[in-house]
Amino acid sequence: MKKAIKAVLSFTLSASMLLPLTACSKNGKKKIKVKEDDPYFDATTVKLELKLDEDKEVEYSDCYNYTYLGDSIMATYYVSYKMPDDLAKQLKFANPETEEEMNELMEIYAQYYQQGTVYFDLDGNVKKTVPQDMDSNEYTMSMKEGPNGNLLTLTESYEYNPETMEGKETYYLKEIDGNGDVVSSKEIPLDDEKSWIENFFVLDDGSTIFTSWGSIWMIDANGKEVFNMSDADLETTNIFPYEDKWYVIVYEHNEDYTDFSYYIQELDLKQGKLVGNKVDCNPSLLWNMKVTDDGIYSYNGNGIVKVDPLKNESEVILDWNATDVNYTNLQADGLKIYSDDKIAFITTTYEEKDNGDWESETKLITLTRAEKNPHAGKTVISLGIDGTPSEAFMDYIIRYNTNEDNKARMTVTDYSADMDYDDYEKAMAEMADKVYLEMIAGSGPDILVNFSSYSQFNSEDVLLDLNKYIDGKDGLNRDDYFDNVFRAFETRGKLFQIPVCVDIHGLLANKDLIGERTGWTYSEFNQIVSTLPDDVSVFEDIQYEDLLEQLLANSMNSFVDYSKKEVYFDSDEFKQILNIAKTYGTDNPNAGDDMGMYEDDGMYYDPTEKLDEGILAMMDTYIYTLQMYASNSSVCNGNAIFVGMPSADGSGMTAAPMLTLAIAAKSANKEEAWDFIKFMYDEDEQYEFSSSFYSIPLSSAAFDRVNESAIENSAKEVEQYEEMMEQMEGQDYYMGNYKPQLLTEEDAQGFRKLVESVSTIYSSDPAIMNIIKEEAAAFFSDQRSAEDVCKNIQDRTTTIVHER
Repeated sequence: MKKAIKAVLSFTLSASMLLPLTACSKNGKKKIKVKEDDPYFDATTVKLELKLDEDKEVEYSDCYNYTYLGDSIMATYYVSYKMPDDLAKQLKFANPETEEEMNELMEIYAQYYQQGTVYFDLDGNVKKTVPQDMDSNEYTMSMKEGPNGNLLTLTESYEYNPETMEGKETYYLKEIDGNGDVVSSKEIPLDDEKSWIENFFVLDDGSTIFTSWGSIWMIDANGKEVFNMSDADLETTNIFPYEDKWYVIVYEHNEDYTDFSYYIQELDLKQGKLVGNKVDCNPSLLWNMKVTDDGIYSYNGNGIVKVDPLKNESEVILDWNATDVNYTNLQADGLKIYSDDKIAFITTTYEEKDNGDWESETKLITLTRAEKNPHAGKTVISLGIDGTPSEAFMDYIIRYNTNEDNKARMTVTDYSADMDYDDYEKAMAEMADKVYLEMIAGSGPDILVNFSSYSQFNSEDVLLDLNKYIDGKDGLNRDDYFDNVFRAFETRGKLFQIPVCVDIHGLLANKDLIGERTGWTYSEFNQIVSTLPDDVSVFEDIQYEDLLEQLLANSMNSFVDYSKKEVYFDSDEFKQILNIAKTYGTDNPNAGDDMGMYEDDGMYYDPTEKLDEGILAMMDTYIYTLQMYASNSSVCNGNAIFVGMPSADGSGMTAAPMLTLAIAAKSANKEEAWDFIKFMYDEDEQYEFSSSFYSIPLSSAAFDRVNESAIENSAKEVEQYEEMMEQMEGQDYYMGNYKPQLLTEEDAQGFRKLVESVSTIYSSDPAIMNIIKEEAAAFFSDQRSAEDVCKNIQDRTTTIVHER
């Protein structure tokens, strides 16, 4: 299955900014302590909140486009208040016929819907707001501080012509002074080649550079075009200044997008063309960049860095472990570098309320270097993670670190931050192998997070068997959890990586076509699908290698024994997997790229429609909420079933981990590490994590709470829908097939039964999987036999396993 490329940075950590590295001994790691002179930054946090009408109920409020402007922070805002029911009903069907009636209507709307620009001071106080007329068709796309200290905005205006049924976008560049008054506004001329604007940059002489996908153009201070680069093959929207020159980030790829790379090249503003050498780069080093007078800064899951784009290097100026703030929602435009000793940034978080509405919270966080580290004397527990921590997990770490009763301090390293993403799968395999070798050597972290998809770690040489801790004196009561899921994560009876919450993955199938079952062996699968009618498809289009990877994802332990360092890819079971992938896969490079929707004769459709029609036997599905379970269960007139991918033992649906934890076999802080992990299985923590990840908690009580909330919310949605339909009676409004589904206790019981049926997990071994894909390609293209391919895979993977 193709994986989305993660947008993370690649940089070299500065040892002087990190907490002390762990010393190694023959028997593993030694305990280390935080020192007084270890870097630490105190945090001052203020909320950036709009002044809202306390006499009205807020439905939604949000600020965006945050921009520093002198001693102010600017943002565009939008607020909606709940209208009284009688007024809402009156306005819903209002049909103004005169300009006067329309103005009266807009005056009413303006009392409940507001938008404009807000000015905050650096203490979070609202200095002033500049409302925008509600009948305005303008939208502020972005804001920047101009060369003269005024605010610059890129504004889009949309005009719709009802006679031609066509719309037109017009863009304006506006300059706004500190009082909120528009100093100047000029329309940006566009044509067929440059029909929209992605970004803009104003130079000291008043000239402006504009970018959109495939176009870069420049106008002088009088609006006259200086140059225009419009080329469909110029795939970039990102340019930046560095050392008095301008550079463009260019994206190159082959025809089917299977091979790609990025480079930067100088943009000559006088000639209006790219000049000089192409410099290879990791684009994620610049995606989060903040251009300042002092240079270019960026950030990732390990810290804030100063970037040299021409050398593709960076220097850490702040390691996140040297402070206690949640950085996961940091905004690049909200980053402010005062000095190496003072840094500020803006974060915005969104939270879904019990009624289904969303609310946002924005904070200005200022970090100032402390004279002494306040955590001096605490034991350091190191945590290594694959990917930036989630907001909820980072909150948990901060609560742990700031709890004075805890004698330890957790440090975090995001291993994905150092990956080169030109070849994602290769980079993932190299990262996993790097961490694996560190763990074997005893120099790795005490706790591993989200490494359960790498099955090579599941060995007592690398990780502890957590069953001993679950069943120990300070353990967990298995009756309070989905213990079958814990058991599913075992490798030959040992639990090396424990899940906090999971999704359920497998196939949604038409029972009338494949019969009543929860799983099947390879032979059973082949026998059953061979009897399907000719007009019935087994799967939707899926590439050979993607189907092969899905087949192996819940069976890798059947073919690799890491404890014995043996592989079994020359077996009959593996040959059956190859044949299934070849028979039901495709070489169409676009197959599987439609985000759950599929193209048929130029039209996209939901594959559940074909399940309902009986012309598709099964489709891939993930279940992680009660609503998804109920929606899937209702397909085929309630005759749909959940079945696992074919496997060696015929197991059913798999648990796909969203958050997993493990303790290093050579950790010097085993008990402290388990104490950190154990609290994540408290009912309230489980509820919070499952809500944050939109996933299934392992706590049975938390599971029930999540479902109870879902049932209550669905009842409210159905009630609101019915009220709306009653109000619309006799009106000509098209609602399509939309109708909210009423969730029931029976649905919750079925969902629980599905979770309790899980007996296997979704995992892989990137290095081994890359070898399998390389060799299997020859079988899929009829260049080699299954026997030859299996022999090559057997030989190459044996070498990999023995070298570890």
